[in-house]
Amino acid sequence: MKLENIVKLVVPAVFAANTAFANEAQVATTEQVTAMVQTNDNATFSSKENAEDWYHQKKIIKSGKATVLIQPSKSNPGFCEYGLDGFPQVYDEKYKDKRTENQKIEPAEMILNGTNNTFLFPCDLKATYTPNLVLVPGPAEIIEKEVPSVLVSAGAGYVQLFAEEDEKYDFNGILQGGKAFITFQPRGMNWYFGGEAMLYGNSSSTTEDITAPATEGPLAGQLVMQGKNDYSLETVGFGVGSIVGYLLSFDKRGRFGIGLELEHGLLHDWVTRKFGESSAHYIKSVDQNGEPVYTIVEGTNISNHSDNNDTQFYGYGMGGLRLKLPYVCGTISGGFRTDFSNVDGMLSAGVAYCPNKE
Repeated sequence: MKLENIVKLVVPAVFAANTAFANEAQVATTEQVTAMVQTNDNATFSSKENAEDWYHQKKIIKSGKATVLIQPSKSNPGFCEYGLDGFPQVYDEKYKDKRTENQKIEPAEMILNGTNNTFLFPCDLKATYTPNLVLVPGPAEIIEKEVPSVLVSAGAGYVQLFAEEDEKYDFNGILQGGKAFITFQPRGMNWYFGGEAMLYGNSSSTTEDITAPATEGPLAGQLVMQGKNDYSLETVGFGVGSIVGYLLSFDKRGRFGIGLELEHGLLHDWVTRKFGESSAHYIKSVDQNGEPVYTIVEGTNISNHSDNNDTQFYGYGMGGLRLKLPYVCGTISGGFRTDFSNVDGMLSAGVAYCPNKE
């Protein structure tokens, strides 16, 4: 691990010269509505039209179908403005305008003070202010962040080898297994290095039936040798190797990328071949129904078994791709192994935990 210096700006909030009103209209209390109604009931309106507007507004208030809003005046301390939420201009309880029912006092919803012919009524609400914040960079602060000096990836996968077929043992030539691998990528480098281990194998078996009738002598046509040959083949292999690759990241944090890698090393196969044979001689006769009957000849039973163990070393090499995604990598590769007399194909695929750079 190593410490990485990160510069962070301390950003204090300072007040700007201009300020903004934080107040929104609120529902007027019963006392506030009563005070406003008394003011207008005792007022002499400057025109008949204004008096009629108040008459209809008062009817709507008494019907309870309107919400009376109040808000402090921004430019006249000690005064408030009233409005009927959802009733602009047309003061009829049947024509409520849902579009303006928004808890805000629209100009067309305001109630006129008949005493002074303004939209201001005395009140004890005060307008408060919320300053607009301006962020001003302050002194730089250095923070030490612990980051890994090496990115470690570990994973597992599948491996398949294409060996030589053997019809005698009914072996299709496919060896299958798994692998585990680990890689290390020094911080600040695109190269990565690592190692891997493989374990693989397969087994097969077959049986061959034997029937050999005697063709000469006094028992020709009657004496028959019957038996079977058993063949089995078992292969177990182990391998170790190294990995070297180059990963190109698509972003600074190393979440996405693609890489090329080379795998190479040694493989060791243990091959066991087993052979077993068993046979006996039988006298062939016919029963009363004409069906053949076989009677074993005592002392003719034969049984043999033999095992053959063999080992073989191979060198292998594979080239592949590594696809980097956030915290995970996928790999696929292909190549060959050889003992300098035969060449077998190889395939591999895996998935690994791959941390991001940051």
